[in-house]
Amino acid sequence: MKKIIFIWSILLLISCKKEPIYPRVHNLHLSNQPHSSIGISYQPPIFSSCRFSSYLKDTNELLSTVDFYFDRSGKVVKSIYTDPDDPQNSSVSFYEYDVNGRLIKEIKDNVVYMSVVWHNDGDNVIAEVFNVIGEKIYEYIYLNDLLMESRYGYYNNHIQCRKYHYDANQNIISFDNGRGGFVRFSDYDTNVFNPYSLLKSIGMLSVQARPYYKNIYRVKTISAFQGDDYYQPETSYNYHYTIDAQNRVVEKSDDLTLIYVDKFEYHSLENSRQ
Repeated sequence: MKKIIFIWSILLLISCKKEPIYPRVHNLHLSNQPHSSIGISYQPPIFSSCRFSSYLKDTNELLSTVDFYFDRSGKVVKSIYTDPDDPQNSSVSFYEYDVNGRLIKEIKDNVVYMSVVWHNDGDNVIAEVFNVIGEKIYEYIYLNDLLMESRYGYYNNHIQCRKYHYDANQNIISFDNGRGGFVRFSDYDTNVFNPYSLLKSIGMLSVQARPYYKNIYRVKTISAFQGDDYYQPETSYNYHYTIDAQNRVVEKSDDLTLIYVDKFEYHSLENSRQ
């Protein structure tokens, strides 16, 4: 049960509305990249591999690890998920890209587990993501290098979306949640890269947008929400980081999930045998 709660805590599914309730950032500079370029105007540091591990904070019990392996351009080419409690639940994935460096397949257990189809729509680039049985599950809309919308709910024809808004540093400062509210991010540290941005080349495989946050933020604010039988006031949550001597995040926790801590390990190309 603790792992189910953990998984759903990082997949906050929020419905879509046509227009945001707050103004867009007008001074954002968008680079004039060709339509085929996704993820090239900003690149995080390049490593040969990294490990993301999740623990219970109080007991330091290991919940899971994921090892990611990169090519020399920084694209993820392999990942290994390890479940220490249930080794049969562990898995290995390989990732394939088209000639433009865009993800087209995730292959797991010799099966195309996820596939991505890319096409242009005016100034936008659209990525459609399909699951193992060919059902469309996500759609992403990019303007140059920036994720502008993510859409999901295609499996039951109840399409929902998030619309993203950026500051002048191309960090996501908010997305509208479609219920007349928003989720806002603030107190960015532009000197520290977001470790999840290392996964940007495969970021479209999940509706959560952590790979598209360039730097780390320290405050997340969720607007007030009126449910059928409860009211949630506007609430801010603090995020806490441990930074190493190379200015890299090695540990993260937050006041939203409370009971979890994530740890990060990095392996440089210089130490790689490739």
